[in-house]
Amino acid sequence: MRGVANGLLTRTENLPDDRTAYSYRSRSPIATELVQITVGGCGVRIDRAESRLVPRADMRAR
Repeated sequence: MRGVANGLLTRTENLPDDRTAYSYRSRSPIATELVQITVGGCGVRIDRAESRLVPRADMRAR
């Protein structure tokens, strides 16, 4: 499984069944309508257009 996150990684926690939980902290609040969560098979495309200051990740279901 793959995840994409925004912010500073603040903690990792080993969980049962060989799983890991990651906690991130954002410098500023983020509007909830901008948050996306995808569970299951997905592909990640990174858009590194020169016109962008920050690369954009686009997650799509397979």
